[in-house]
Amino acid sequence: MGIVTASRIAMACKFEVVALGDDEAYLRAVLERALEEVEQLELQLSPFIADSHLSDINRHAYHRPVKVEPQLFWLLKRAVKIGIETDGAFDITVGALTLTRKRWGSHSDTSTKLYGTETEQDALVGLNWLQLDDDAMTVRFLKEGIAIDLCGIAKGYAVDVVASRLLEAGVDCFFVHGGKSSMRAFGKLPNENAWRIGVTNPAKPSERLAVVELCDGVAVGVSEWCINSVSGKMAHIVDPRAPNRIGNAEDAESSEVLRAYAICGSATDADALSTAFLLLGVDGVKSHCELYESRGAILLIRDGSGVEVLSFGLEGLAEIHRLKNRTSDTVGGDTSS
Repeated sequence: MGIVTASRIAMACKFEVVALGDDEAYLRAVLERALEEVEQLELQLSPFIADSHLSDINRHAYHRPVKVEPQLFWLLKRAVKIGIETDGAFDITVGALTLTRKRWGSHSDTSTKLYGTETEQDALVGLNWLQLDDDAMTVRFLKEGIAIDLCGIAKGYAVDVVASRLLEAGVDCFFVHGGKSSMRAFGKLPNENAWRIGVTNPAKPSERLAVVELCDGVAVGVSEWCINSVSGKMAHIVDPRAPNRIGNAEDAESSEVLRAYAICGSATDADALSTAFLLLGVDGVKSHCELYESRGAILLIRDGSGVEVLSFGLEGLAEIHRLKNRTSDTVGGDTSS
């Protein structure tokens, strides 16, 4: 049985698949076809491509209902559902605040200037302004200025699509990730108990804090404040519940959670949940995992001058091994954004 790898740059990151199979030529062809689909998804879901389906929605959905193809409509519905389940900590209508910054902002910026009063900014964010018609399969904005940003869920969705294509082709042992922030694992390597990922210290990426063994079919999403390693002042997280506060260095410094891992049976869900978990705090994440038993979490939180690793709801999803010497190797690689 051979090991085949394939990768593709899409959605501003590297998508990579490691797979096992007896026919390496067939396996490589399957991987390449699956990764080609990620490129097609980027053309559909990117808010930065002028003729993407999402850009069309953002341009026209206030003026008229916009017809959406079935899979994109499903993704929008799923995003709304997760938004409700996280009490608004994940909200795709933050686009009015985030997209201008992502398109024009400099990575050395220390903050983002928001226009209008706090009330006006609040009014541009909220799932209540998004109307999805199940029968007509259309999207409509109920307020001018609303925009959808799928960057917090698109990579996870793409990982799920790749996984589905591989399974359909009879490939049942593989690890796929998008930028190491969205991943999914099936089967296991020979002589291994499971696919493993490393948990590193956000402040010291070379320092590994734990190793996580993933159960078959499990997905992981990872979010962190992403302080710029050069300037030390850039963060990209928006709290939709208080949209006048776009994440900056001060927010990152005061945050209880430094990095959040969401673990469940869907990379789509895990991608979105990891963003929410970063904002919900320890108590909020613990309560969420107790309410939704099929979801687990690993949180890296501040502990004085160090980092503490907390976990919730991992039974049946993953097993975490906290490291003392912090030198163990991992199969899936270390995770840091």
